[in-house]
Amino acid sequence: MNNKSIHDLHHQLVKAHFESPEQSPLPKSKQEILDRAMAGAKILSKNPVRKNAVALLRALYPGISRSTAFRDLTLADSLFPSVRTFDYDSWNNFLLNDIVATIQKCRKINTVAAYEVMVMEHANLLKVIGSKPKEQPDPTRDEPRQYFLMMQDIDPKVKVDRQVLADLPVTGKKELIKMYDRLRKQREKLEKK
Repeated sequence: MNNKSIHDLHHQLVKAHFESPEQSPLPKSKQEILDRAMAGAKILSKNPVRKNAVALLRALYPGISRSTAFRDLTLADSLFPSVRTFDYDSWNNFLLNDIVATIQKCRKINTVAAYEVMVMEHANLLKVIGSKPKEQPDPTRDEPRQYFLMMQDIDPKVKVDRQVLADLPVTGKKELIKMYDRLRKQREKLEKK
């Protein structure tokens, strides 16, 4: 049990620890980690800036290092989600599944009250889903694009990224132009022979 991660522990053990810390079924090392994670979650709810939260957690637990404090705050984020770490997509999926399950249960009951609930749930479903967009957006619009300039006078042909060229300092651009001109002149000499 000592080698298990906090995430691998059975939720009943963790729950028992929080309900009565004095009689916790967890080993001492896991108890300390959970206590620090709980304190970290409380600190993060008031001070969402990580750097400040680490300093406050280290002040609360003077024996821990910065990396341990960062690890405890990461654990707090995963164990105790809150407004700052709210996952809209999972909540939306849960809401859709709950509405659909309620509609299916009401269909099986087949009473007037169940039909009224079904009508309300259908209205809620339309609100959650929303209206269909008029036209589908172009999926390639948000893809990053890369443009290349082909240096064709050089053998073998070289692809040069345009952004790399734009980011070069002026002296680097001048050197590249000189080198390109030299290579072009050498090629012209070879072709004349």
